[in-house]
Amino acid sequence: MYEQMELLFPSRAIASLRDLRGEKWRQLVERVQAQPADSVEHLGFVLMMSRIVRCNTCSIDSQRAFHGCEVCARKALARLRADEDELLQMHQEASEEVKQFLAQKQK
Repeated sequence: MYEQMELLFPSRAIASLRDLRGEKWRQLVERVQAQPADSVEHLGFVLMMSRIVRCNTCSIDSQRAFHGCEVCARKALARLRADEDELLQMHQEASEEVKQFLAQKQK
C-alpha cells in the first residue's frame, strides 16, 4: 500500500500529468520527460510540482499517501488557479533556482 511513498514529487508521475491542461502544458511535460532526470529542466519540474502538491507535508498515514503521488498531483493541479502561462513561468523560476543551486554547489 505505501510502497510508493516519496519525499519529493517522483519523476515517474510526470507522464500522468500530460493531459491535464492545454497544449503548452502537454509540450512542457513531454519535453521534461525527454530530459535526463538530473537535467535542470527535469529537476525544475520536480521542484515546481513538489511545491504545488506540497509534498513536504505528506506523511505515510495521510490520505494523500494512501492514494499515491499521481492522484495527489492530479487533484492539486485541478485545484490550482493558475493558467498554462503561469505554470510555465513557475517551471522557469523553479528551473532557475535549481540552476543557481547547482552553480553554488560547484564552487
